[in-house]
Amino acid sequence: MIRLDVLPPPQRAFWEHRLHEIPRGWVLYGGTAIALHVGHRQSRDFDFFSSDDLDRDVLRRGCPLLMEAKTLQDEPNTLTVVTDEAGATIKLSFFGGIDFGRVGDPIHLNGCARIASRLDLLATKLATVTQRVEPRDYVDIAALLGSGLTINQGVAALLALYGGQASGLQSVKTIAWFKDGDLERVLDADVRDVLTRAAAAYDPRTPPAAKRSARLD
Repeated sequence: MIRLDVLPPPQRAFWEHRLHEIPRGWVLYGGTAIALHVGHRQSRDFDFFSSDDLDRDVLRRGCPLLMEAKTLQDEPNTLTVVTDEAGATIKLSFFGGIDFGRVGDPIHLNGCARIASRLDLLATKLATVTQRVEPRDYVDIAALLGSGLTINQGVAALLALYGGQASGLQSVKTIAWFKDGDLERVLDADVRDVLTRAAAAYDPRTPPAAKRSARLD
């Protein structure tokens, strides 16, 4: 079940009335995708990934709201905009040329792959957490682990998607280390407990999972 209740009214209005404008091939990743799976927190931004290179003309033709949006970032395979929806501003980001594939099956809506699987989301968060100190990443990982996934499943997916660019051990150590930034103060005790117990259960012999597809959709 998709947890639309976690979306603030403007984001929910976009999801219910404008999502169909996003062309095929764009799949939601990031914190909002995780929140739609597990309902653990409110999330406001939409991060869409595609295996294909970003074609602005195709994207704008398919998604009229982008014609009126304000551009925040415009790079070869990245486009971030803000647009008004239901009287408020929402942020949409599009990242093209994503080539790591997937290990799970995305959620399909109206015949289109729209939300990445929990396992793929856990893998990408385990990669992200080694690159920045952001409390919400730890909260998201704890929520995914609390939804029934294990740390070894997450690491197997991480290794499948990122290969030699990733280290399961580094990711596991990172999620259980709270001395960086304000993590020890900001993260709830139950989140830290979930992450600490997960790290203790990690098997360093965990092999990569099998990819289901080289594409995200």
